[in-house]
Amino acid sequence: GMLVDSEARFGAKPLQRRQGWWSRLMHLRIALVHGDRFLHPMAALLHKLPAAPLKLLLALLVLNGLIAPLLLLLTSHVQLSFTPGMLDTAGLVILAGLIIAEIILHEIAHGLSLTLLGGQTRDVGIGIHYFLIPYAYTNTTDAYRLNRRGRLLVSLAGPMVDLSLLGINATLLNTGILTPAASQIVIVWMAFQVMMLLWNANPFLPFDGYYVLADLLNEPALRREAFRYLRSLPHRLVGRAVADRHTPQQRRIYLGYGLLTAVYMMGFLSYAFLLTLAAFPISMP
Repeated sequence: GMLVDSEARFGAKPLQRRQGWWSRLMHLRIALVHGDRFLHPMAALLHKLPAAPLKLLLALLVLNGLIAPLLLLLTSHVQLSFTPGMLDTAGLVILAGLIIAEIILHEIAHGLSLTLLGGQTRDVGIGIHYFLIPYAYTNTTDAYRLNRRGRLLVSLAGPMVDLSLLGINATLLNTGILTPAASQIVIVWMAFQVMMLLWNANPFLPFDGYYVLADLLNEPALRREAFRYLRSLPHRLVGRAVADRHTPQQRRIYLGYGLLTAVYMMGFLSYAFLLTLAAFPISMP
């Protein structure tokens, strides 16, 4: 399956309640390495370099990631289509290596940005959401110590890597310097990158898009609080007293986000169930 990203920030306060067993089961994680062990040397090296040129280079790469793919779609003679069998075994191996390398860079970007901003990057690993969606993650819990701008930078760091690499690939195709075999690999890689960017932008699952939304709303525990608010609705409807420390605006945010997320999850799980039935039909006696 596709590996996508989920930063394991479960709330904005260090004294938050621990996850229940059901939540841990639905979001299984396996820690592979402690992030600070390899991120601190990288951060120390970057601190020695002039900041202004690095920021300019990053801005240009992201800008190219926005422009170059559009130019490719509008002006290129390259056929941007994928057909089964267009890659041989060697091409598939190279493609798999490139995708894995990008996933690693994506996670490093999240952790490195947090380290550069003075936070501690904890474990880095892999996991699976709802027994269906495999992902890679970088535990950026320490981002709660940052201001909103810092948290946004940490959340956007991974997608900026994907967007930058997408722009580089589009530029390579635009220039026509690649061989036909290399072009085929890059085209399929770009399809993965677009899919990964769109998937990570999904605000209804705990991926990058969710954390960006939570940071913009200044609600680091948005998902947890929204579901907690939904669970309290039956009590509110029958007039029972419910302890509520939230403002009217927060309650509107929790209600809207909670309902949309619930509808999305029911639709997603239903679609996955129907796909499973189509792939493994049950024969009735």
